[in-house]
Amino acid sequence: MGRNQHNPPLTRSLAPFPRERARLRASEAQRPRRECPVLRVTQLIVLSLLGTAVAGAIDLRIPPQPVKNGTVFFTNTTGETIPTLPFDYTSDDVRSAMTNHYAVFVLIPDIGAGKYEYVRYRFYVGLGKPPNLEGLTRVNVQARPDGQFKDQVVDVKLQLTDGAMTEEAVLRLPVYGTAALLEKPNFQTPAEVTIGSAAPIPVSLQNLLTDLPIVVHATSKVTSRNPRLWSRVAIQFPDDPRGGGDALLLPNETRPVVVVAAQPNLWQVIGATLVPVASRNADDHLDVELRYASRGGYPQHVEFEIPVRFAPWFPLLFAAAALGALVGFLVRLLNAVPADRAAWPKLAIATVLLTFIGEAIALLLHSKDSRLVLFGVDFDPTQLLPATLLGAMIGFQKLTTIDSVIAIFTRKKQ
Repeated sequence: MGRNQHNPPLTRSLAPFPRERARLRASEAQRPRRECPVLRVTQLIVLSLLGTAVAGAIDLRIPPQPVKNGTVFFTNTTGETIPTLPFDYTSDDVRSAMTNHYAVFVLIPDIGAGKYEYVRYRFYVGLGKPPNLEGLTRVNVQARPDGQFKDQVVDVKLQLTDGAMTEEAVLRLPVYGTAALLEKPNFQTPAEVTIGSAAPIPVSLQNLLTDLPIVVHATSKVTSRNPRLWSRVAIQFPDDPRGGGDALLLPNETRPVVVVAAQPNLWQVIGATLVPVASRNADDHLDVELRYASRGGYPQHVEFEIPVRFAPWFPLLFAAAALGALVGFLVRLLNAVPADRAAWPKLAIATVLLTFIGEAIALLLHSKDSRLVLFGVDFDPTQLLPATLLGAMIGFQKLTTIDSVIAIFTRKKQ
């Protein structure tokens, strides 16, 4: 008989031998298999995408928020999973809301204005109740205002969903507009700066917001229209005497949180105000730009001017008047007869005393809208030169009564 030329598979050929067939299958199972690298990379990409989808399963949506005189529009930008909350959720700086299945948190100091006219919020959303939160996700949201409205705190409605169930929450958060937040200071009368000494000029500011503080930044600046009159002008904050910090104005608060520190240049000021007529309202103007923002809101600024009137140190006025009186008295003494010259010490003292009284009366009447007219010119008696001229005329003329001083040198404005 011839041989069978058909070669069946090994497993079939071992069919009558069950032990050998089982042993062969076990050896094939233990043999190492080669993996396809392309298949492995494809598996990793798929797993990565699946992981991202699972991590971002909690979706946050904020519908447009209407406010008085405008609307705030919210847009989600990015989201990422995080292991834990990066802050203490029981802190006073944290706003939180709970639904049946979700918890959402916002850290107020994290809110801040961006470069392109938006405000950034960071929401932290998780499943469950703190501290046991699953799928914790940080969602970055941009808010843009539409309309003219002030910064304010409102109830913001949130929609939370994982694709299967949707729940709503409400967080009380600040929203930010572009309307002015500070009342513009208005200096009706010039600020008086004493010649030769540093002069702090307080600037009273009013916060127009009812529920948010305002921060006035140290980058605020002040400039003079006549810089040669000053050795130094700068913005200072009384709450921060060491400098470099900002000033805080609480809601509805009005107080001088800003001071313009001005140091006059003595000789330049004396030269510029040598003939200070009363019709000149100010000797210089300081232009102030205050940069500020509500905490977390858009940067803003307010500009205003401070008229400045230089005034000498008060005792120096009487010294100038006394000097003028002695000069006038000496001129009169040169034309006096010898008998009169013998009594000049007493006459000089009497003239100086009378000059002091005349300068005091001139200052008092000037404060009551009266004027000092010398040689047909309306002078300001609070300045050195008018005080000197007043003393010289009192010393030169033989005045003996207060009434004569009032009648000659002052008269009520019409």
